[in-house]
Amino acid sequence: MKAPSDSRLARHRERVDRLRESMRERFDQGVDAVELVQSLALQTDGFLVELFDEAAEDISSDDRLAGEGAILAVGGSGRAELSPWSDVDLLFLDGGHGASFAEFTARAVRDCWDVGLKLGHGVHTLDGTTALARSEIEFATAAVEARWLWGDRGLAEEFRQVFARRVVAGRMSRFYRDCLEARRDEWARHGLSASQLVPDVKRSPGGLRDVHLVRWLGFCRHGTTDIDELVRRGALLSRERDVLIDGHRLLTGIRVDLHLEAGRAQDVLTRDEQLRLAESRSVEAGAGQRSVERFMQDYFRHTTEMARVVERFAARNRPARLLEKLAGWCRIPPRVGPFRITRRAIDTDSEDRDRVAGSLESTLALFEAVAVHGGEPSLELQDRITEAVESWDPEITVEARSRFLSILGHTGRVGATLRQMFHTRVLDHLVPAVTHARCLMQFNQYHSFTVDEHTFRAVEAAEALVDDPGPVGAAYRAIGRKDLLHLALLLHDLGKGFDENHSEVGKRLALDTARRLGLDESDTGRVVFLVHRHLVMEQLATRRDISEPGVVIEFSHQVGSPQTLRMLFALTAADIIAVGPGKWTDWKADLLTELFDRSLLVLGGERPSFQLQERLESIRNSVLERSATGSDGDDLGLESDWVAGQLEGLSPQYLASTPVETIEDDLAAVSRLQAGSVHVDGFYHAETGTLQLRVLVGGEHSEGCFHRIAGTLTALRLEVLGAEISTALDDVAIDRFHVVDHDFDGPVTDFRIEEIGRVICDAVRRNVTARQLAERHQVYGRAAAAGSVSDFPTRVVVDNQSSPTRTIVDVFAHDRPGLLYIISRTLFQLGHSVELARIATHVDQVVDVFYVVDREGQKILDGARVEEIVERLESAITQLERQGFFETDAAATDPSDPGDQGK
Repeated sequence: MKAPSDSRLARHRERVDRLRESMRERFDQGVDAVELVQSLALQTDGFLVELFDEAAEDISSDDRLAGEGAILAVGGSGRAELSPWSDVDLLFLDGGHGASFAEFTARAVRDCWDVGLKLGHGVHTLDGTTALARSEIEFATAAVEARWLWGDRGLAEEFRQVFARRVVAGRMSRFYRDCLEARRDEWARHGLSASQLVPDVKRSPGGLRDVHLVRWLGFCRHGTTDIDELVRRGALLSRERDVLIDGHRLLTGIRVDLHLEAGRAQDVLTRDEQLRLAESRSVEAGAGQRSVERFMQDYFRHTTEMARVVERFAARNRPARLLEKLAGWCRIPPRVGPFRITRRAIDTDSEDRDRVAGSLESTLALFEAVAVHGGEPSLELQDRITEAVESWDPEITVEARSRFLSILGHTGRVGATLRQMFHTRVLDHLVPAVTHARCLMQFNQYHSFTVDEHTFRAVEAAEALVDDPGPVGAAYRAIGRKDLLHLALLLHDLGKGFDENHSEVGKRLALDTARRLGLDESDTGRVVFLVHRHLVMEQLATRRDISEPGVVIEFSHQVGSPQTLRMLFALTAADIIAVGPGKWTDWKADLLTELFDRSLLVLGGERPSFQLQERLESIRNSVLERSATGSDGDDLGLESDWVAGQLEGLSPQYLASTPVETIEDDLAAVSRLQAGSVHVDGFYHAETGTLQLRVLVGGEHSEGCFHRIAGTLTALRLEVLGAEISTALDDVAIDRFHVVDHDFDGPVTDFRIEEIGRVICDAVRRNVTARQLAERHQVYGRAAAAGSVSDFPTRVVVDNQSSPTRTIVDVFAHDRPGLLYIISRTLFQLGHSVELARIATHVDQVVDVFYVVDREGQKILDGARVEEIVERLESAITQLERQGFFETDAAATDPSDPGDQGK
């Protein structure tokens, strides 16, 4: 066999490059992307045929190789749709006439790779191909689009006939079902929603793969992949075809753009790419919406409509199994009023469909049946309702109000029912504000879904609380008017997408909606409060020290009643859960539960200030008693006077928020701590996936130790979720850090904890700088400073009202390595001591919250000093955002530099 010359391969590589360059030029000129991918596929066909001819000629001088097998384009190549860096999908069909075709195949595959084409290929006999297609649906769906490219046309045609007969027609229900299950599995891997904010344009729900699915299912049921032919056969509605064609054109253009920009296969529409595409397409900003948000809202309108069309097409054309046919012949579906209830749908007699769709009241009776019995309205009913909505009287009758509130009052199917009402525009008629939120996105790193999708997920999350064994589940089950809670969840984010704060807009929308639904004054006030203040409980729990009585008293006064408190607790949990995976953590649940419990006591008549003093005295007595004998009966050897002195020196916040066993253990560790030494230990919480580190620092090194520890954790790539800082007698620091170790998949080992401890000890003793630590422990080289996704400004807010003994500094800034270190170091340099630190998420910014006092342990009340805090922190954070942490002066400061020793 003669090998191809280097010069020939070089010419072919240049030709492949020219094909892509030509596509880039034509794309920039505005040529339609669908035309471009089809053109590239056909040009690639011609190039491949030449390549295969050359390979065959090098192996054999006659034409016999072309009769020993066939090459078929499959998948995207078979559809004649090739994006710039897509795989070329080929099936090498061996006719079984000898070894020559196998030799030719090996050469052809190698040549394709050598010239810069990435192949997705397989080599099989006719029987082997058929068997593989019957067992692997991914291969079978690729083969649906198979077309002859080179070699024996007769063999290729035989394969198509055998495939259609043995793989598809002979097992139609199985093939249809396997196609749907494979696509659902792909949906699950890419978010299960067409409204996920970082979508895969090919694989996410509503993506290009859904257009392919219609072709595969159409081939299965009707023997054609042609969309227009499916319309002619009545399998697809003409308006559904238009949705698919428009969506296909939009997504193809975006996919081509992504490939050309990346210079490789790239199908994920990242936030950076969203920004670039919105700018390159000159999308204008609107009132309350950035240009990228308007661009993505249009994107999601297409993908959600496409996903809905595919869902309806699949249901309409699903082949009935024999058992289902027999059941349909033998069983009379139960009826509820005019509605027939089947396993899959709720329908009515054909002559009654116009009557059901003719009024809001009768339509809501249908959806009430859906909420009670499950299923969906039949496709025919959905179509009639969608068409009829605009003709309904805009006023809502008493009956309609009653039925809608009845739907909201159920548990188990409310979210699903509201989704169906949203699809048919019934919900828009009842609550006009939802129209603005349709496919609305907020461009940030916090949320995972569009506003409408998040809303329905929040309602579904609340319903799921009925089975939650914890405190929030108990609170949800105790709510008497779940309809009001579910209504508040439906409304809570509808104020987004306007210039004004969304909670303020939401307050007005909630008031308008409550009046439209005829709620009385009491119910209206409750719904308006829940919508207007839906963020307050999480903000207090994650940003404030709720062991301070004033915080709980003020919050309880706002809430007003135990029932409203339960609703707000459940709403807050559901809202967080619906944001996206991993947002609801045991840590947040514990903080919210503590605030709920404390507030419930206040609303029940307890005085928290008395309760706190009583608790502190009880803790002191308990620790003294346990320390004398040890919690397990062993003598700890702690002098009662020493323990009493330590307890008097520890802060009320530490005593109120720390379990007795932990206080006892801390005191025992302090008693063993040698003068001037540093001790680090920790343990891994499997339930939360977090690591708790305890750092004890002797008085010699305690000053400024907090920011040094924070810098160490940054250098070790540990994400800090929160920190508690306490000081015992003799200036011994007892610091706790709650962190996530992203370098470990699974439990953090004792060895890793010991390694972290050694590094912290070095830093606290000022033997090493943060930059030196980062360079020592970096994995992939120093990363550049990351840009901010949103345009929220850095903000520093000093609060001297919420705490009677400490100044609270709230820092709103974009999350990036070193932020906690920079803030805490700056506060130390200003002569302030941090007593408590918490890290919360606010949209796509973090909120670092610090409870601080001056060197005398007092609040910072002087106006000039408060202004200095704001200016110095904003300046330090600006430098961090501009340069990145490891290039800042702070990261490189020599540990013995007086500038790092405070004022």
